Amino acid sequence: MRGRAGGDAERLRASLKEARVRRFLFSGHADAKVPSGGGERSLGFTKPGGELETVPPQTLAELLGEHAVGHGGALELVFLNGCNSDSLGRAVHAAGVPHVVCWQTQCADGAARIFARTFFQASAQGCSYEQAFEEAKRGVLGTTRRAAAGGGPRVPMYELRARHTPPQQSFLHPSPIAAG
Repeated sequence: MRGRAGGDAERLRASLKEARVRRFLFSGHADAKVPSGGGERSLGFTKPGGELETVPPQTLAELLGEHAVGHGGALELVFLNGCNSDSLGRAVHAAGVPHVVCWQTQCADGAARIFARTFFQASAQGCSYEQAFEEAKRGVLGTTRRAAAGGGPRVPMYELRARHTPPQQSFLHPSPIAAG
């Protein structure tokens, strides 16, 4: 299942059965509205024809939980790198996956990429998932940009806060982007 892009829930189910997956990373829409789901939100999969497919969150949590280490599988980490994935992450954890990383808010795409890359680099270097999480936060917070187009000092690019909340460092110009 390594490095597959796109797909749908059935492809995920088949992939989890054919390989003993230890880590599962989903990067994409985690707040896609589930049709006739009463306002539920879940992962948005891309079907072969390009249409969006969603799966009810509880079904997805149970699917991933079936492959968790506590249920005889190998799955020890689910990383939901998408907006507002917290409730799904909690359901996945409740279904038996011991380590889940997710976003409580909307997240900036660039910050989400940096967070995931830094997390998995730290993990590959032997850090625990908890340590990798802290490294990933530092990676996002340590990303800078020039204050002015022609140069000038470097200022933080991101700040760990929800969108539509005021910047913590309001004296900086430009203000840091809300990472999530």
